[in-house]
Amino acid sequence: MFWQIPDGQQILLGHLPTTIPYAIQSGPLLSQEWMFEAVLAWAAQHSVYGSFVILCALAAAATPIFVYWAIRAFGISDVAAGIVAFLVVGSRFVGSAIRPETFAVDAFAIELFLLAQIKNRAWMIPVVVFWANLHASVVLAPIAAFAFFAGEFLNQKTFNRPVIQSLTLAIGVVLATLITPHGFHLWSYAFSLAVAPNPTREHLDTWRALTFDGPGSLAAVLPGLLLIGCFGIVRLRQYTSEIILAIICLILTITHERYAMFLVAGWAPALARSLDMRAGLEKLAAQRPRTTILAILPLIVFAVASGIPKLSTPVEPVGPWQAAAGIITDHHLAGNTYAPYMWAAYLPYRHLPVRLLIDAHGDPYGTAVWDDHLSLRNVRSNWRDVLVRRQITLVVMPVDSALAQAMLLDTSWRQVETRDGIVALSKQNSVSQR
Repeated sequence: MFWQIPDGQQILLGHLPTTIPYAIQSGPLLSQEWMFEAVLAWAAQHSVYGSFVILCALAAAATPIFVYWAIRAFGISDVAAGIVAFLVVGSRFVGSAIRPETFAVDAFAIELFLLAQIKNRAWMIPVVVFWANLHASVVLAPIAAFAFFAGEFLNQKTFNRPVIQSLTLAIGVVLATLITPHGFHLWSYAFSLAVAPNPTREHLDTWRALTFDGPGSLAAVLPGLLLIGCFGIVRLRQYTSEIILAIICLILTITHERYAMFLVAGWAPALARSLDMRAGLEKLAAQRPRTTILAILPLIVFAVASGIPKLSTPVEPVGPWQAAAGIITDHHLAGNTYAPYMWAAYLPYRHLPVRLLIDAHGDPYGTAVWDDHLSLRNVRSNWRDVLVRRQITLVVMPVDSALAQAMLLDTSWRQVETRDGIVALSKQNSVSQR
């Protein structure tokens, strides 16, 4: 949140940030999460950050419920819907719940719910507009709409009125994604991250191809694959739309693991349909009392209860970044700075006079910045050249990092202080103090 709160503060002042003001060099910044950042910054400024955490917890707890409703809207039994909805809980291991993606997944599930109801499909437009101003993953909305149009066309094999209405809706969804401050640029941004060569995607694990070495992929993807392996997919023409969407979402997840949180909703109808018709749950549901969505109520209680203690927690959690900020403040340090990627933005968040090489924004930084960052982090042969070329006069790193250990042996750098596992090193004979 260290970079999202300052971005949100700029948005509340009436303008979208286009660059990172505290970066040594950054490319154009497309603030695709602007609505989330604005609300987050407002909550932080008005001492209701804990309430914002509760809101995110509720959104995360609502995802299985929305998926359940979507599955039921497709005419699938409540037993199968309940099982698949419970599997959605695994998607929470893919990333933090306090992210705009949490609300984006909910919007995706609501879209599926509306796609299953021909009479209510027009409500998708405001849902997509909300999603478009929240997160660039809104490109999934027209993909889903066109998947249903394709399925319905293959089912009807003619352009009859329902098929034409489905196509019109899909086009309307595309237009709805453009109702943002960024317009078409949102699509080019999404394309640059997902398809075109991009250093951010290359170096961040969240954009890597699907693997099964983490809890996210294991909990979100593996249970569904197990169901497919056991029962297969119901390949009937009237269910073509569900199958097409499931295949698209699975391909996206295989390509980039971060889509796993959307996969759990995208393939939910196809999985539940398979359980209904191949595992006999449809007959089971007819023979026993109807199950209830209240079975998921404990998940809601847990999500909210886990957030309540944070109502009084400061915006900034305890971590090594506070020691770094303390050293810089106490010694009046300033200037071009290199700090750990994940929390470097905490330093300007505290209004310290530093200019960073890179921080967790990620995507506004070009290939050259990423290369220099990796040269320093991995202590490549040119690491000294990077420090000189970028005119970096202050390095703040964990003392046990490879870079810190190398610099402690370099007489051209002065150890300012080591505190709580963080060391600050200043260039000798440089003006790095205020």
